Amino acid sequence: MRELSWRYRIVYAVYQLAFLLQIGGVFAALLGRRFGAYFAIGGMATSFTVHLTLGIAGYREVMRRPWPKVAPIVDDDDW
Repeated sequence: MRELSWRYRIVYAVYQLAFLLQIGGVFAALLGRRFGAYFAIGGMATSFTVHLTLGIAGYREVMRRPWPKVAPIVDDDDW
């Protein structure tokens, strides 16, 4: 079995924390506690930030790869 990297473990832990904040915040808000709404919003913001950061990092990783050597597309705009 493959060993997981420390970066993956950190991201996974942050995802779990964001999920717990969301669920705990929603239940606390349903019980009438004001801090519950703040926790739920904080969990959603954390989840969104992690998604955005991973998307940007993945995009940069893909764009740094060497480009394939292919023939250029023939221009057929003259019809």
